[in-house]
Amino acid sequence: MDSIRLKEFTHAQWGSIVGQEYNIRVAVLKDEIDLLKSQIEPHDTGHIHTTISTLEHRVRELESKK
Repeated sequence: MDSIRLKEFTHAQWGSIVGQEYNIRVAVLKDEIDLLKSQIEPHDTGHIHTTISTLEHRVRELESKK
């Protein structure tokens, strides 16, 4: 994800989210991880496990740069 896209989200009265990109990105990733974990079934969901692992790796990567 290109950080320029995230900076495009501004509101005329509330201003910009600039400076909050990191927190927003991590929060969204964690929400997606929780959603995916709720979709795990006893079989045929290996792709979901792989996706969860990838997203968790990305969260760790972002948190280590903070």
